[in-house]
Amino acid sequence: MSLQLERFAFLGGGHMAQALIKGLVLGGVQPQQIHVLDRNADKCALFRSEYSVGATHDLKTVLNGATTLIIVVRPNDVKPLLMDIAQLEGPSRRIISCASGLTCEQLQAWLNPQQHTIIRAMPNLPASVQSGITALYADDDVLDQDRVIAENLMRSVGSVFWINIEDQLHEITGVSGSGPGYVFRLMDAMTQAAVKLGVPEAQARMLVVSTFLGSAHLALAHAEPLSELCQAVCVKGGTTERGIDVFNRHDVDGLFDAVLKAVVDRSRELH
Repeated sequence: MSLQLERFAFLGGGHMAQALIKGLVLGGVQPQQIHVLDRNADKCALFRSEYSVGATHDLKTVLNGATTLIIVVRPNDVKPLLMDIAQLEGPSRRIISCASGLTCEQLQAWLNPQQHTIIRAMPNLPASVQSGITALYADDDVLDQDRVIAENLMRSVGSVFWINIEDQLHEITGVSGSGPGYVFRLMDAMTQAAVKLGVPEAQARMLVVSTFLGSAHLALAHAEPLSELCQAVCVKGGTTERGIDVFNRHDVDGLFDAVLKAVVDRSRELH
């Protein structure tokens, strides 16, 4: 199904809403097909001026005529929002939830007695530059036409893949959902270390960002394990080998085990 036939209501006006709206408009969706709900008047004004879409704090106005609702508010704000929707009369709609930790069963319970088609999505922040990756999940009874709309929406901001087990979204949150934060933290640490060695900060930032970007492109271009790519950089007795030895002595694998476990545990707590 074509996105040009849809009317989208974004429930929340944060970074992910902006990324998806930008992707939709670049893909040919008309601004008048899009409305945004946000309590912040300044943010609504930004959406109207920058993207020419409708934006308001009034839920009833945003829902009017909408065929697809995209939940992009914080997880703690989802329950009251959906219960407000349940109080309003309206047709069955397609709901795509980007809220981490909240299951399809929970979302439907908060919408009762209304029945809607629910699809869960776990995108990440690089969607804001059309370089994201999104995991999608839907129950078996969700129609193909609804799956296509969700996939096309998320494909407007990057790569997409489907999973068959909803519970796996916790682990995916830990890897790709939160992953950009880890990458930025590592990039910042590497940049600051270079500055301490005397490299000018602007130059250090450029070197680090370009190194991460180029390494990611290289990893995408080669099918071998990442550990082999690492070894390919390490000349016996050379500088890179010395640096990797430091990583190994500080148990970088154990560190990432702990990081991902903490994030996955937190995702499950939100359930």
